[in-house]
Amino acid sequence: SGGKDALLHCWSLSDILDEGHHSLHASVTWTHHRLPVTSIKVGSGGVNSRVITSSLDKTVKIWNIPAESMICSVAFPCPLHDCVLDPAERWIYSGGDNGK
Repeated sequence: SGGKDALLHCWSLSDILDEGHHSLHASVTWTHHRLPVTSIKVGSGGVNSRVITSSLDKTVKIWNIPAESMICSVAFPCPLHDCVLDPAERWIYSGGDNGK
């Protein structure tokens, strides 16, 4: 999950679905964005998936879930509102304030 606090949290689905689990804690929290996170996309690699995020801080970031780390950050000339992966997960497309 991600939002206005600029934090990105990775949650364990088994913890969320466990009825006896009363207090949830994110498995991983990343703090690299400086402004609200506007989009989160997860690849199709299961537990080895990469996560792609966009933000109003004008960046798209790629995250490695198993390593709990950011792989790279790409800066754009304007705040971003969305990002998507192509089906083969070779290209990232992003959309921002400037319409380009």
